[in-house]
Amino acid sequence: MSDLLNQASLVYIPSGYKEDKAYSVIPTDGSGDLTFTRASDGTRVNSQGLVERVPWNLLQQSNTFNTTWTLSNATVTSGQSGYDGSSNAWLQQSTSTFCRVEQSTTITGVVNFSVYSKAGTSNFLLLEVTGNLFYAWFNLSTGQVGSKGGAYISATMTSVGNGWYKCELVGTQTTSGQARIRATDANNSTVTTTSSNIYIQDAQLVEGSTAKPYFPTTNRQDVPRLDYSGGCPSLLLEPQRTNLQQYSEQFDNAVWSDSGTIVPNQATSPDGTQNADLFYAATGTGKRIIDSQTISSGTAYTSSVFAKASGCNFVFLPDIDNQVNSVWFDLSNGTFSTPIEGTATMVDYGNGWYRCSLTTTSNTTTGYSYFGISSTSGSTSFTANGTDGVLFWGAQLEAGSYATSYIPTTSASVTRVADTFSRNNIYTNGLISASGGTWFVELNNNVVYPDGISQAQLLGLGNNIVGASADNLWIASSNNFRIRIWKQVAGTLTGLYTTSTDTLKTAIKWNGTTADVFVNGTKVVSATSFTLTALESLRTIAVQHPYYIQQMDLFPTPLTDAECIALTTI
Repeated sequence: MSDLLNQASLVYIPSGYKEDKAYSVIPTDGSGDLTFTRASDGTRVNSQGLVERVPWNLLQQSNTFNTTWTLSNATVTSGQSGYDGSSNAWLQQSTSTFCRVEQSTTITGVVNFSVYSKAGTSNFLLLEVTGNLFYAWFNLSTGQVGSKGGAYISATMTSVGNGWYKCELVGTQTTSGQARIRATDANNSTVTTTSSNIYIQDAQLVEGSTAKPYFPTTNRQDVPRLDYSGGCPSLLLEPQRTNLQQYSEQFDNAVWSDSGTIVPNQATSPDGTQNADLFYAATGTGKRIIDSQTISSGTAYTSSVFAKASGCNFVFLPDIDNQVNSVWFDLSNGTFSTPIEGTATMVDYGNGWYRCSLTTTSNTTTGYSYFGISSTSGSTSFTANGTDGVLFWGAQLEAGSYATSYIPTTSASVTRVADTFSRNNIYTNGLISASGGTWFVELNNNVVYPDGISQAQLLGLGNNIVGASADNLWIASSNNFRIRIWKQVAGTLTGLYTTSTDTLKTAIKWNGTTADVFVNGTKVVSATSFTLTALESLRTIAVQHPYYIQQMDLFPTPLTDAECIALTTI
């Protein structure tokens, strides 16, 4: 395999990324990097197996303090010597009393606010988050945390050399507010003069109390998601979806109606923070949490929730609109009953947590997010004893025939935009040649979905033209999301091969006359007519299912049959 990769003109293995880019391993000059687009946040399963927001830094323009940041009695000057040896630090200069640089934030819950800072003419940095106010002073001359207060949890300073410190403030935020960086002249004081200044660099605000590696942001969008659901990282591509459910992690909010007791923030959730809610009851039977939603009749909807047993082992989810035909999920062993209507899934997220989902088609315009707890499978009856219950987190209701990655919400529905990428000028840059080329793609976790979409194009290698003159090779989905290989010549699509496995390694080679297709170590298509060579664009088109790309390569010439078999053997 290593010898083959040495022949490759492009090798993409999910690893490095930033906003707008997924870096290729080969070539190293940027000509093989994928230009990535998703104009929204998203979530992924990270390398620790936790559900994580992407990007995790909630601040825009995290090291460009003269853009989306508001300056109050302050100026900022770029080009200063930074903690990392760069010239990316900023001088924050006071122009009057109460000097500060701030940015609005709507995040709630426990947050970690950090910035790198160094003393200037002033020796103190004040970090504060308003709304549910918490704050701390940091002595930049001694490396000691000073006064602190409000809803703070902790404050720490870490020396990173040359007088620079990483200053972190952790606290609980309950309403919208400002994340503020302030220069001050003394501990427990907000006073500055026109001679007061400090140096700042690389601000970050993340959910939870645990610090994360600094992630630079501009508009906080278009960040690739490297998902570890299968163990190794894969580039996750999904269609656009909207979580209609408000307050998806706050079951004690008034939008939810319950017939028991909700204890918020009772346990560690699948995102690694203590924000899972316990639901139990003291008396009675038939316990559930419910919220009504406006939906469209005749549309498939998927309701899902993360659940963990806390004395009670069964959760049931009913039909989207009539609250019957439930599916029972056994949280003790990860099994579930056969749905009377629709389809159900149960995915193990570790540490006793499962994501339970049910897809049904609506018959009315009023639907429900509905999660009940039960003593036994097949019965909604539950005799409460005042202790036994279930931990819940991450409710989602979305139009679609399967559950996509989790979309957190608060007071309104949230939409995650579709993931797409492109790499243009493939032929011009010599990644393929006049003698043809070879295109290798490895996909995993290609689960069957019952949506019946006959054709959903994913990856295309072609002339980037739509319509009668389009010439492309396609890796796409077929009915119920099995991968299908297509060719398109002068706008005419021809299906070449349909897979039947969840893991796919495929190689397509062409020479200007014909094309061959190899799947999982077997040659499945021989010498189909394909008279093209100058294919310029590698891209996604219409992502209608989740795809997990584990590797993608281009070779500038057609490989031999033996090499394609070796490349695609699982």
